[in-house]
Amino acid sequence: MVATDVDIPVAVFQKYGLTAKKQGNEFHSPCPACGGRDRMIWYGDDKGNGYCRQCQKTFWLMDLEKLDPLEKLDRMQRAKERETAERAILERRITKFHEQEAYRAGWHDGMNYAARQWWTAQGITEESIDWYGLGACKYPLVNRTTGERVEMNAYTIPIYDPDTWSVVNRQYRLDNPPAGVGKYRQEQGIPARSFYCRQHTGGDVLIVEGAKKAIVVDQLLAHSIQVVGLPGISPSERLIDELACYKRKYFLPDPDVQTAPIKRFQERLQNIKVVRLPVKPDDAITQHGLTRNDLREWLLQTRL
Repeated sequence: MVATDVDIPVAVFQKYGLTAKKQGNEFHSPCPACGGRDRMIWYGDDKGNGYCRQCQKTFWLMDLEKLDPLEKLDRMQRAKERETAERAILERRITKFHEQEAYRAGWHDGMNYAARQWWTAQGITEESIDWYGLGACKYPLVNRTTGERVEMNAYTIPIYDPDTWSVVNRQYRLDNPPAGVGKYRQEQGIPARSFYCRQHTGGDVLIVEGAKKAIVVDQLLAHSIQVVGLPGISPSERLIDELACYKRKYFLPDPDVQTAPIKRFQERLQNIKVVRLPVKPDDAITQHGLTRNDLREWLLQTRL
């Protein structure tokens, strides 16, 4: 089944007692048959063709018209109860995260010389290491095949809320992870966040992929413009919309990024320039000698 652009009004789902969330060009909802929490994918217009990845059943939204009115009300009530329960779970996870923050701060305070050397080898200055509280820790991984638990070296980046400048998440950069395991991850169970190099400033913003990359670019520009590191090239719409408060947006995707992810930003943000460097922005700085004036020239040459 091929997904198409989705323009199903949220009210259509509410009519049938379903709570749906848009993800990319799909809507995900609980399955009317098996109850899978977010396993149902809906495509198309307000007639909505749906497919459950858990029980493999397919539906048209109009099929739900056949439900008894009391059944519809029951589904709506269950959907509200699920939302309330999920919200309570999320609040508990966030509370637990904040309760453990003093412990995590020790990952910076207790960082040894070798870990600091790793950070400086990435092009990050001692000043930035201390300003952001960058650190190091052991990160537990479980081998999915054997079930064996191993601890890996990881380097930690606190992620700050751009309004309050309080820590709201933390990124882990795994050192030499096994094949098939990504190098970057944020705290599990709480919403992913973008990395802001400073509190909200207004004015212009430069957008890259990744916190470490953002720090290196921010150092080059001497904090003269807000720099934001996305948690990935396909972040949630919430994280894209956070950038709307800035006047001009300069987006520096990695050179291998395709057109589709970039189009999402262009559709949701005004006054956005896509600046294509031949290499990753941090590599351009640390390995190829890109200067502040060089980068400014790239920004000026790119049209809105």
